[in-house]
Amino acid sequence: MTKNSDMPAKQNGLVRRKDSTVYWFEIRAPKDLAHIYPSRYAHRVSLGTRDPKEAKVKAAQLWAEWQARFEQQRCKPLTFEKVTEITPEMATALAETMIRESLAADERLRTNPTEQAPLLRWMQGVGKGEPTPHPQGGMPDELADMLESMNSEHDQESGKALARGRLDSVLPALQYAGQKLGIVFDRKTPGVDAALAAALKARKIATEAKVRRDQGHIVETPAAASKSPPARARKLRDAFDQWRKSVGVTRDAGTVRAKELALEDYEAFPGATPLDAITREQGHQFKAWILAKATLAPKTKHQRLTDVKTLIKYAAQELEWIPRSPWVGIDIEYGVTTPRKPWTPAQLSALFSLPLFAEYSLPHLAKAGADAGYWIPLLGLFTGARMGELCQLRTTDIHEEDGIWGIAINDDDGKSVKTSAAVRWVPVHSELARLGLLEYADTVRKAKHASLWPNLSLMDGKPSHGFSAWFNSTLCKSVKDIALPDFHSFRHTVRTKMHKAGISERVQDAITGHEARGSEGTVTYTHVDHADRVRAIESVNYPGLVLRRVYSAP
Repeated sequence: MTKNSDMPAKQNGLVRRKDSTVYWFEIRAPKDLAHIYPSRYAHRVSLGTRDPKEAKVKAAQLWAEWQARFEQQRCKPLTFEKVTEITPEMATALAETMIRESLAADERLRTNPTEQAPLLRWMQGVGKGEPTPHPQGGMPDELADMLESMNSEHDQESGKALARGRLDSVLPALQYAGQKLGIVFDRKTPGVDAALAAALKARKIATEAKVRRDQGHIVETPAAASKSPPARARKLRDAFDQWRKSVGVTRDAGTVRAKELALEDYEAFPGATPLDAITREQGHQFKAWILAKATLAPKTKHQRLTDVKTLIKYAAQELEWIPRSPWVGIDIEYGVTTPRKPWTPAQLSALFSLPLFAEYSLPHLAKAGADAGYWIPLLGLFTGARMGELCQLRTTDIHEEDGIWGIAINDDDGKSVKTSAAVRWVPVHSELARLGLLEYADTVRKAKHASLWPNLSLMDGKPSHGFSAWFNSTLCKSVKDIALPDFHSFRHTVRTKMHKAGISERVQDAITGHEARGSEGTVTYTHVDHADRVRAIESVNYPGLVLRRVYSAP
């Protein structure tokens, strides 16, 4: 900023900017009202003139208007609702509010000495002397002349802005009108361009009306609307946005994406309606529509319907936007299209005879994670843990309890698990200990690494994404002449081993992290002690599978 020789810097918000040849007006948001405004400045605008006298008049008027606005906001604090779209009805209401507020402020200035006082003080401060009161009362002639000149200039400027489509010139005025109606929005809000176009016309109507008043014509200030502008009907996407931003709840990327895909399906559904118009009949129609999508697997169809139901339920129970969730009980049954079977002895021998396991020849692909490529399949084989659980293991998760070494699977330190039942402690199988797992963990721990797999990159929301692709597409495909199951089949293999050894389902669930259910379908939490867990883990054995110890601590 540079100072003008005949004017104090920032007098009543008037400034000269280094990057501009014209004068500007800027006013900071008061500290007590800073929460209303998106930046430290409540308003910044070019005055469009190089003439200091003209700039002073314009700045003084703007200063007075903004001081009155601040006082009004202090007297009546507002609670604003951020809208996701400006509808045509909202745009009309905003334009009408702009006209009404502009003419109301002009009427107060003409008739109320308190409103005139800031301008009168300014006139004295710039050496114009004290205006002479008119013998018949009312506004002093000097002030009336200045106001008439200013209104004429504003009318010319608003006409140019309207003719040239300068939408952004009315954004601050439009946002102020929104605050009067209790709503906030920004330049990127859908529908804002149409609202700004209406606002340009509204400003021109208001400035023309002020000029007519200066000429002595009767121009009434429009009465305030009897009710707020019609609110846009809430949509399922609004509920999704609220769900995703739930305070105090962390949503992993995979869960959010699954809900978003379901939402996109609902929005593509020909019978989609706003939330308050959703019916049970519509739920059955959506179910039929999803079932007809040939590109989706049965389980995916079930999940898409379930996710839409979850969002509707959230809108009803948590947000209370609708009285109830009308799709309760509507479901898509599905069967496992490709039933998983346990690994056979031949398949296990083929996999674990590869150089990776026979020689500790570690993979170089980043998604395999070097040592992780060796240990994670073995952990799956002897624990039945999910791949995602194993990929997230940290060095602190391998620890001793009551003299027994085990693996803690939990959601600490930003990790995620499928359900609350997945949080568990699994003893280290004696075969894993023989192969060197504890020494490996100790080596990584001493190297000050937090992750048990320092070279394995995890994707947010899908920690096993890269490793899964490597295991299925690279490692298993390297075995010739025999098809191998996927990693998840290790879970079925482990459960089959425990079942044949007479291990109860309750203990099997405690090892593999399944929810144990009672006869009525309720979750049970019967305690399983360490001895039970060790007995279950050690029942998992593979006669005929030869695993040589090939790891040696550095």
